[in-house]
Amino acid sequence: MLIFDAQYSFKEAEISKADWGHSSPNIGVELAIEADIKHLVLFHHEPSSTNRELERKLTEARKYRKIYTTNFKKKENIPHITLAVEEGVIIF
Repeated sequence: MLIFDAQYSFKEAEISKADWGHSSPNIGVELAIEADIKHLVLFHHEPSSTNRELERKLTEARKYRKIYTTNFKKKENIPHITLAVEEGVIIF
């Protein structure tokens, strides 16, 4: 399991907030696939994000997983992606 900081969109993480020390779901997806991680948990979301925005982040991460695995011909060990969205949630 990889618990990954996904506070910003790819555009924010790579362009407008590149030096803020946070990452994006896309980078977590790539890392999980390349490291053969079975479960990717996205966390550390922007505090002002709504539930709809978090769901969109999850949907976009899953779409990117499909694009990445197709482009790089990855067929095994494709990670399941979920969100950790509540403070104090314990993941095992």
